[in-house]
Amino acid sequence: MFDLEGIQINDYQPMSGEVRIRKRVGFLIPDGGPQYGLPISIDLPLRYDDGDTKVCDAIRAFDDHLVRQLSVVTDELYLDRMTLLYRRVEDV
Repeated sequence: MFDLEGIQINDYQPMSGEVRIRKRVGFLIPDGGPQYGLPISIDLPLRYDDGDTKVCDAIRAFDDHLVRQLSVVTDELYLDRMTLLYRRVEDV
């Protein structure tokens, strides 16, 4: 996983915030991020951009699944992408 500032970590850290929808894709925008890491334009679907690291956290719904794609670019050279698939747990 990656934390709020795009640093790779070994454990999941929950965050609160909002989801901004653009063309049927949701972009996760967390609360409490550092001011210097806010994207220049509110229209950019980035959750973090400090000039060296850019983080985009997108969600899409497919059938009964939620797909979350976390993309991180560091120094415009190192690319990381993580895809998580969530599905609803049925009551037993």
